[in-house]
Amino acid sequence: MGREHTKPHQRALRRLTIAVLVVLVVARSSVAQPPTPPGIEPLMAAARAAIAAGRLADAEPYLVRAVAAAPDAVEANLLLGQVYTGTGRPARAVERFQQAVRLDPGLAHTHYFLAIAYTFTGRRDQGLEELKRAVALQPDNPGFGFYLGLAYLEARHDVEAAAELGRVVALTPGDTEARVNLAWAQINLGKSSDAASSLAEVVKRQPAHAVAWFLLGEAMRRQGDDDQAIRDYERAATLDPMMADALFSLGTVYYWRNDLDKAGEWFGRLVAIDGSHVGAHYQLGKIALQRGRVDEAIPHLELCTRLAPDNKGAHYQLSRAYRIKHDDDKAEQELAAFRALGSQMPDDAAWRDHRLDTVGARPARPPR
Repeated sequence: MGREHTKPHQRALRRLTIAVLVVLVVARSSVAQPPTPPGIEPLMAAARAAIAAGRLADAEPYLVRAVAAAPDAVEANLLLGQVYTGTGRPARAVERFQQAVRLDPGLAHTHYFLAIAYTFTGRRDQGLEELKRAVALQPDNPGFGFYLGLAYLEARHDVEAAAELGRVVALTPGDTEARVNLAWAQINLGKSSDAASSLAEVVKRQPAHAVAWFLLGEAMRRQGDDDQAIRDYERAATLDPMMADALFSLGTVYYWRNDLDKAGEWFGRLVAIDGSHVGAHYQLGKIALQRGRVDEAIPHLELCTRLAPDNKGAHYQLSRAYRIKHDDDKAEQELAAFRALGSQMPDDAAWRDHRLDTVGARPARPPR
């Protein structure tokens, strides 16, 4: 949980940016465009042809010349920003999109692409605001609404996420990804029964949808049906062996059943694919301590405190381990670190009821 690498929905955003770029060039008449200054029309025509053929690098020099010749040309700035985004230069894309927004604040797609560029540069709050503007300008565009819902979900604004994704589902009832992410928000809001009903329909239609199976497991677990949750989690882990959340949830369910063998097996599988997963190392350290394997516990807990110095549970457990080893100095250091973070005992329920961090599997469609 809490990994820093690019999340699935961010990779999807980059793919979607390129796809929409081609869509907008091929079907320019579907988007209200300010007139292109006549002097740069040959450059723009060459750029559009290159983009339509998927050759973003070839389009760039034409667009750079067009922007230099006509800095106030909205389409030139917009397309150049999209080329920068599609070729992995979001900071430069932000500058072009900001210029396009200043020139024509009423063009919804410009706000949308500025939001994507902000997201790629880590400015998620600003990206969320731009997505709100895009949706306000085109409320009937389900693509805009879908990504606004994802942005709310990532920002942990679950009420807003549920409302927006629910609106998208109403617009496009067959949109599986909107339904899946709506269920995610519903689970976070404690509406696990609603989520389970919707997800059951999703997996019936798409039995290979790993994220839906995982979320169905989360919904069933919150309804107290751990046996069904385990089956759903295992289905998700079989379909996607790299899904850290499914592996962690399986380990957690078995841990709370006091089946330490099974719990250790799933947490061990998780650290094998993600060696920096703090939660898995913490739990493996605790399991080893419970079994009296102090030398096995200490490396897990030490790594946990290095990766997450504010994890007071790890400091507390590590203090116990050092005390058992009669290393009183280290035990006191870890106990002091634990107390500095708060005097309460660590709440292990926080691991059991961990929040869902990784949002989005893929976009429903390019915005129209």
